Amino acid sequence: MRARQAVNKQQNDKNKNISEMTMKTKPHTPGPWNMITHATPEYAPQFGIYADGQQFDFGIIRGADAKANARLIAAAPDLLFIAKRIDELAESGDLPLLRGWQELGGLKSAIARAEGREA
Repeated sequence: MRARQAVNKQQNDKNKNISEMTMKTKPHTPGPWNMITHATPEYAPQFGIYADGQQFDFGIIRGADAKANARLIAAAPDLLFIAKRIDELAESGDLPLLRGWQELGGLKSAIARAEGREA
């Protein structure tokens, strides 16, 4: 069992490093992203994240909150799109309600993080 955990940790570390490099060098996989339930026991749920038109998962989510986390991750491209649109409208003045909205700084920071830029 411990050997399996060690192999999983090595693979997760490798995937994390690849993911970090990818975020800094190119944009994300285009959406929409979807979530699929893997055939795993109820006590060890596992969910895959994949993009439309792709045959394989590009992310596997495990753990106690796996389903909720997988749903959030699958929604990420849509959330980023909406956040960028709100930012554009606020900057252009086409949405006067947002002018001076203090949370816009947080929105800009979240967009930068999602795109692999410094916030």
